[in-house]
Amino acid sequence: MDILGIILLSLGAFYIVSGNFGTWRFKNFFVRLHPAGVTDSAGLIFTFLGLLCFAGTNLVIIKLIILLFLTLIASTTACHALGKAKYMEDKGKVKASKMD
Repeated sequence: MDILGIILLSLGAFYIVSGNFGTWRFKNFFVRLHPAGVTDSAGLIFTFLGLLCFAGTNLVIIKLIILLFLTLIASTTACHALGKAKYMEDKGKVKASKMD
């Protein structure tokens, strides 16, 4: 179980790091949004699966599963909201606020 946990944690770390490089590399906002979403989805799933391999009690496992689902829901909703706000701004339906 320990070897599987290490492999899953390493795979999750790889997805997170590669997603960060993707957000730096791409120029367009919408193209940058894709690696950010993949990082959240795949990276978190593999990381939490790796943590589940090291979890000892049932209570910790239940807490990790609940945290995984809440994080996945929040991250995909945030990516969608950012994409929609930028799309509406580009179409001219919403004006961006400028901070001083």
